[in-house]
Amino acid sequence: MTDKRLNIFLRAVIALLSAVAPLFAAAEETLPADSVAIEKAAKAAGFFASAPASIFPSIDTSTRLDMIDYFNAGSSTPSKNAFGGDARILESTPEQITVRTSPVSTYSLSLLPVHNDSDTLLLLVRTLDTPAPHSTAWIYTSDWKKRVATVESPQLADWILPSARKQKTDLENAVPYVLSGIVYDPSARTLTFTNSLEQYIPDDRKEFVASCVAPQIVYVWNGHKFVRRKN
Repeated sequence: MTDKRLNIFLRAVIALLSAVAPLFAAAEETLPADSVAIEKAAKAAGFFASAPASIFPSIDTSTRLDMIDYFNAGSSTPSKNAFGGDARILESTPEQITVRTSPVSTYSLSLLPVHNDSDTLLLLVRTLDTPAPHSTAWIYTSDWKKRVATVESPQLADWILPSARKQKTDLENAVPYVLSGIVYDPSARTLTFTNSLEQYIPDDRKEFVASCVAPQIVYVWNGHKFVRRKN
C-alpha cells in the first residue's frame, strides 16, 4: 500500500471511529443505569416501595423508603404508620419482603414467576392477628395496575380429612368458620394455609376437631395459578 493510500485509509478509519464513539459512550452511560433499574425492579423491596397508596394506606412511600433504609442498615428503629403505630420490615430477600405495618397486621409481598421466568406477578398476603391469625391473599401485575386474582381460602369441606367425611355435619356445628394463616415459600413455590382453630374454638371441641381437620393445606404455583398439592 502506498503512503498516499495508507493516509487515505487511516483517515477513513479515524472518521469511522469518531462517528461511532458517541454511540459507545451512550451505551456505557445507559447500560449501568438500565442494569440498576432491572436489578431494583427484580427485588421485592422495590415493588414494596413503588406500590400505590391503596395497597399500603397506613404507610406512605416516604415511610416505606425509610423502612428499607433502616433494614438495610441493620437498624431496629421502627417507622411510624399514619396512626402513630410502629412499622418495620421483618425480612427481605430479592424474592420476598415481609413487613409489619401495625401491632396486629403483617404483609408479605412475593414475586411469582410466570411464562418460564420471563415475567413476574406479585403475591400480596395480609395477615391480621385478631381474634386469631387469618390471612387474605391477592395477585397483582408487576406494575400494580391490575388485580389478577384473589387467592380463595379453603372452605371447611377442603379441610376435612378423608377419614372424617361422615362427620361433616358434626364438624359444621362445631366449627362455624375456619381462620387460617398463609405463608408463601419462594424457593418451593408453595402456598401453605395453616388453620388457627386451636386458638379460638372452645376447649371441649378441640380434640374432636383436631382428629377431623387437616392442620395444613398446601398449594403449588405452576406458573399460571396455585394448584392444591395432593397429600
